[in-house]
Amino acid sequence: MYMYKKIIIGFLLLGQAIGSQAQDVGTLLDQLAALRGYIVTTEKGYRLVEDGLHRIGDIRAREFNLHSAYFTSLSAVNPAVKNSPQVSVIVQLETSMLNQFASAMTRWQSSYWL
Repeated sequence: MYMYKKIIIGFLLLGQAIGSQAQDVGTLLDQLAALRGYIVTTEKGYRLVEDGLHRIGDIRAREFNLHSAYFTSLSAVNPAVKNSPQVSVIVQLETSMLNQFASAMTRWQSSYWL
């Protein structure tokens, strides 16, 4: 904030030295006071926005962690299902279908008519 004061005073003094406007010291001090008020308001607004963005990020991270935990829990197979004889039959049928499809694709790709 000290740097802002120096820059503002520099611009005001430069403007006065060039002679663009003849202002008295009281007017310059009033302008500096107004500019300080603007800087304070801007800093408060910046802090408010920054806090809001951090809160949004925290909420998003918590939501993501909840979804991750849920999807991770889906990868665990229930032992009753895992040890079921019906599941092994289904896996064998799936393997058979995939093998038949692979051989059919090979025939179709080598076919002159397709």
